Formats: sequence, C-alpha cells, structure tokens
Amino acid sequence: YGCNKTKAVTQACEDVPELVGAARQVIERKDLTAEQRQEIAETLSTKAVTFDVRTTVETRTE
Repeated sequence: YGCNKTKAVTQACEDVPELVGAARQVIERKDLTAEQRQEIAETLSTKAVTFDVRTTVETRTE
C-alpha cells in the first residue's frame, strides 16, 4: 500500500469486503461450468476467506 503498517492494515480491512463481493459475482456467473466455479473458488480462497461452491440438483416426476 505504500504507507505505514497501521494505515496499510486499515486499508486492507476496507478492501476485503469489496474483494469478497467481487469474487462472489465471478463465482456465481451462469456461464461457468461447475468445474470452473470450483477452480476459481479454490484459487481465490485464503486463510481468512474461503469460498465453497455448492450445486443443487432437483428432480420432479409428474
């Protein structure tokens, strides 16, 4: 961040919610396959933030 440690931590804490929101938008895109979503989630996951991808399959018989 090019500043002292206290300011860097403050700025990083402010950035995290925006980064998480952006990551969610990417992972939830409808044009991605389940495998692509999983790979992106694994790539973006850190010690502090973990992304999981879950797929629900529903069937109906009439």
